[in-house]
Amino acid sequence: MRTTPEPIHSGPAALAVELRPSPLLALFVISCHLLACLGLALAALPWPVQILGLALLIWHLRHCALRHWRQLPQRICYANGEWLLVRGRRSNRLQLEGEQLVWPALLVLRGRLDSGRLGVLVLPADALDAEDLRRLRVVLRWPPRAAAGLNPPRH
Repeated sequence: MRTTPEPIHSGPAALAVELRPSPLLALFVISCHLLACLGLALAALPWPVQILGLALLIWHLRHCALRHWRQLPQRICYANGEWLLVRGRRSNRLQLEGEQLVWPALLVLRGRLDSGRLGVLVLPADALDAEDLRRLRVVLRWPPRAAAGLNPPRH
């Protein structure tokens, strides 16, 4: 990760979106873990296996929560065909790969980070303002280069 964010040049193709933690995503993750705990408790397994399974599920929930809060970018920037994830004074480029999931209530961005690792960013609708969500969906569905007519469709 870089130590200082690089400036994003303003212009018609520039976008900067502020993110916040999603209560809906947190509720979903907690609900999944609680259902798994309930399934373990109701399973006909020896009690040591049940206790070990419950301990592992609680550890995993804690791990997911800590990782989510530490790694969630505070801002997503897009300019000149490049995506930048910014958290505090650190930034990381994201090269989108494959198809992105763009639904009205959910965005899933997949790509490679600067480190070469695969990065997946899940953004429910409550993680952004409504206008920012709309703008981000527009840029993901119709990248500015194609929208500006720079890459006309082939016939």
